[in-house]
Amino acid sequence: MPLAWVGTLWIGPALGWLERLCLTSFVDLGHEVTVFGYAPIEGLLPGMRFERAEEGFATDRMLCHAKSGSPALLSDRFRYRLLAECPGMIWADTDA
Repeated sequence: MPLAWVGTLWIGPALGWLERLCLTSFVDLGHEVTVFGYAPIEGLLPGMRFERAEEGFATDRMLCHAKSGSPALLSDRFRYRLLAECPGMIWADTDA
């Protein structure tokens, strides 16, 4: 049986070292890893593919927390929709 597809969302111009390390651990185990984003992402390594987040969850504005600026609400909504529409996919935060 093939390994589960791993999906994640990254909002920002580049993955940091921790995010690359965590996502590489899935690739090293043989998982297909898709990093969704609203703009091109620097730092993706072999075995990670970029896909535009608009394909799964179009938004006309970035939903961010008023005080902290965190995009967690957008990320949560994106994750729930993706999980509902993609059976067999597992979600992983980029720092998992």
